[in-house]
Amino acid sequence: MGFLNNSGVNYLWNKVKDYVDSRAIAGNIKQVRTVSASQSSSLSVNTFGNNITINLSSYGFETTPIVVPQAQGWLEPRVVSVSATSLVVQFYNAGNAAHTGDAKFTLIEVL
Repeated sequence: MGFLNNSGVNYLWNKVKDYVDSRAIAGNIKQVRTVSASQSSSLSVNTFGNNITINLSSYGFETTPIVVPQAQGWLEPRVVSVSATSLVVQFYNAGNAAHTGDAKFTLIEVL
């Protein structure tokens, strides 16, 4: 799928903004970052992919960030675990055929 187009960026920003607003943490955000992950091999219908680990150590999170996933394609991104240094995700195929896909994950560190 590649990078988000303008409507995708607006959708993602609105999703993050709604999340932040609903938890009344807007004034307490330390940093916001975005990472991505891809499921390059096709997943059969109703199956989970393997765990994908994303190294977050270069981002300098001091606390565990909040993760807001944004699907880009047919697969649903799932967060398996998150810490200040790593994010583990996997994809689930709830569709009606085998698919590949990718996703962006917005990471929000709160003070």
